[in-house]
Amino acid sequence: WGDFQVHMNDSELIRQNRGLYGARVNLNSKDTTRFGEKRGQLSGFAAEPGTVPGRDEFRGTGGSLYYLRRQDVQEGSEWVAIEVRDRDTGLVLETRTLVPNQDYDVNYLQGRILLTRPLMSTVSDHRTVHNGGLAGQPAYLVVTYEYQPGLGRVDDLAVGGRGSYWLNDHIRLGLTNYRQDSPGASQTLYGGDVTMRWTEASYVRVEKARSEGPGSGATQSLDGGFNFVGRSGGRGGADAHHVEAALDLDDLGLKDRGDARLYWQDRDHGFSSPGQLTTGPDASRKGADLKLRLTSISQLNLHASEAEADSQRLRAIEAELENQVTRRWSLGLGLRSDDNEVRTPTASSYLNRAGVRSDLAVKLGFKPDAGSRSDWSSYGFVQGTVDRSGDRRRNDRVGLGGDIRFNDRFKLNSELSTGRSGIGAMLGGEWQRNDRTTHYLNYGLDPDRTDIGFGGRQGDLTSGTRYRFADHGSVYGEQRYSHGDGPTGMVRAFGLDMNHGDNWTYGLRGEFGDVHDPLAGDLTRRAGGGSLGYHDLRLQYAADVEIRDESGTTGNRTTWLARNNASYQLNLDWRALARFNVSFSNGAGGNFADGEFAEAVAGMAYRPVANDRLNMLLRYHFFYDLPSPGQLTRGGDFADFAQRSNILSLDTTYELNPWLALGGKLAWKHGEIRDNRIDGPWFDSQTWLGVGRFDVHITNKWDAVVEGRVLDITEADDQRAGVLVGVYRQVNKNVKFGAGYNFTDF
Repeated sequence: WGDFQVHMNDSELIRQNRGLYGARVNLNSKDTTRFGEKRGQLSGFAAEPGTVPGRDEFRGTGGSLYYLRRQDVQEGSEWVAIEVRDRDTGLVLETRTLVPNQDYDVNYLQGRILLTRPLMSTVSDHRTVHNGGLAGQPAYLVVTYEYQPGLGRVDDLAVGGRGSYWLNDHIRLGLTNYRQDSPGASQTLYGGDVTMRWTEASYVRVEKARSEGPGSGATQSLDGGFNFVGRSGGRGGADAHHVEAALDLDDLGLKDRGDARLYWQDRDHGFSSPGQLTTGPDASRKGADLKLRLTSISQLNLHASEAEADSQRLRAIEAELENQVTRRWSLGLGLRSDDNEVRTPTASSYLNRAGVRSDLAVKLGFKPDAGSRSDWSSYGFVQGTVDRSGDRRRNDRVGLGGDIRFNDRFKLNSELSTGRSGIGAMLGGEWQRNDRTTHYLNYGLDPDRTDIGFGGRQGDLTSGTRYRFADHGSVYGEQRYSHGDGPTGMVRAFGLDMNHGDNWTYGLRGEFGDVHDPLAGDLTRRAGGGSLGYHDLRLQYAADVEIRDESGTTGNRTTWLARNNASYQLNLDWRALARFNVSFSNGAGGNFADGEFAEAVAGMAYRPVANDRLNMLLRYHFFYDLPSPGQLTRGGDFADFAQRSNILSLDTTYELNPWLALGGKLAWKHGEIRDNRIDGPWFDSQTWLGVGRFDVHITNKWDAVVEGRVLDITEADDQRAGVLVGVYRQVNKNVKFGAGYNFTDF
């Protein structure tokens, strides 16, 4: 019971990574199969976290700095990973979970991820044929986390579990279930899977899952968090199926000859699962890979895939023959043929090019002997289109590339090619100047990149520096210039995180940039802020101030935000806490475009150590809320109102004797609401709540509780009263159970 991380990733269709607070149980059998697997495993959790899950997916920018969609992230709730996805089908080929402090640093208050190493937009797949201007597969940074979306308490119940059992050494059955009750994002996910294993590396896995409800969705960003596009699942029920198989050729008696793999996945329209959102029509994807070592110096690679939706179907097949001609020289031959069938034309003429195209490529590589003083390699390639039909354009291309490591701290890699579609270029370098300072520079130019919302030329130049002051602080700076047919502009970001001694922490940050998108329009952002923190044995304080000015196609807006949290231990018996958050946002549309909120909380707790017969909690809460013009009510209407409230409450318990304790609560709320955003009278109401409580210790193992409750709403002349009762049984020092009933309707 407590804080824990949920990592349910054994199911391909139902994956959950959340940081929660609640109950969790893990059961593992001691018996194992002959392959070392636990014979039976059962895990489950139940939590009412009071937070909402977020999932952000960033296409690699060549930089290290990424801004999350949300700020004030729940500390320790993040899960960060790099995903490499298939360029044709979008299937996740590789997932590498990052380790905090080792692979990345996170600032929870500012919502910022700083990677130890830059992440390029494309990762080399060592294939001979260039499908586009740059060879490789797209790379994404995926971050899941918990956040609190507003002022009020989030009514969210998250329950889930996974169970699996090996009937024998070769067959395993698995069941997965997950449910969350969150306003606007309620969802149920459940499914089953069967694994049939021949040997450790040869198996077949079949899985089926169903989703009901939209879930929390996801946001995607192509520029490191400067702009986001939201995606959400369907509200109805939808099914998904997944089949995968792997075969080690050793199991067929072909020792050290290679392996084979195939997969098939089908998702109905509206299926919603983290990483498996199907926002459009039904989608399916299938593929197969074969790696076959022909001789000691040659290998054959085959790859086939198909991605299908109502709007489009893309089929591709590739064959490669790799030959190690000498110790230094290698020769590769590659053939790729793909068929693009357009069923429903899109707004992009590039993506609407239907037909078949076949490309043939030759690649020559050189690498010095292992004993050479030089640590470098190079390659050159020539490819041409040998057949095409329909609207497909030729993919003739010639290029050179390579990498060189000058020493343990400096490495450079590059590629330059030209062809019918234009120049393609990639340059990447990282210089670890010393143990504290790292500089990096990355540039990528792709003449036919398609993930920017349409096909076209896109170039990104990113440079940055990270510097750490011993153990006391660090500074970072990053500049990113984008040009081409997609989003263009310049973005600069910098920041400082510093520790002064063991008590004080400081932070400064800034972000300046212009982004011009052919779909979203123009945006200019100027943002700056700072943070301050102090902690010792008694006092904990954190503050953050931010100002952001944005102007563009949709208008101008200036936003101020200040956050303050403090807690102070007066002595062993008394503790005080306070919180003050305020934000003002002024839009170009006048008061009708404003959004504001203010929240102030002050509380005192008396919990004596030497004599705990009397315990008290006193709290004052003020909030004011003017919804942003983009917010809607639960009924889907425009939030054309403002509200403010003052709430004062006192809770107390006093133990009269060992078998009887008296308790009570008295709370008062003065609320006001105005049914207009800018002017008009405030309508107020007063509410009183009174609770009287008796805790009775009947015998050594039995307890009972009785509460009397009164609720009074003055302006409505409405009063309600009732009783709650309960009985409990003490099992041992750690466990008791009971039952009760609330006779009131509030």
